Amino acid sequence: MTGHISSQVSLAKVTLTKQGQADALMVDESTAKNKNEYDYSYLIAGINTNTTIIMDVYDLDGGKTTAQFLIKK
Repeated sequence: MTGHISSQVSLAKVTLTKQGQADALMVDESTAKNKNEYDYSYLIAGINTNTTIIMDVYDLDGGKTTAQFLIKK
């Protein structure tokens, strides 16, 4: 997955989770941290069926924004 995150408040972390699972596939607490503009590129391996990935973006003020992406096999 690649894209761009823009935030008025500096970022704290980004998590990616498969829909329906409790544990995150990936937690990015380093490259996204303290940025207001962030170009991301995350490798998602092991997808062999259509899968919805949930991206949660947390900012340093405790805010959270969620987006969903459908990855088609």
